[in-house]
Amino acid sequence: MNADGTQVRQLTDNDENDGGPVWSPDGKSIGFTSGPYVFGEIFVVNADGTGVYSTGQEGILFDWGGPAN
Repeated sequence: MNADGTQVRQLTDNDENDGGPVWSPDGKSIGFTSGPYVFGEIFVVNADGTGVYSTGQEGILFDWGGPAN
């Protein structure tokens, strides 16, 4: 969304719980976890909602440095 709250855009659409979003250092991507449990699978998506992919890791993404278990 814009800084003023306009143009809100949903970035994910699935049956799992997505959460814990973290911006990449360059501001171009967002890391987040997805899954039914606290330690979900870690995904990355472009800031515009395209190009979502799994990192193949599970955990809680506290910062862009990696998961913490």
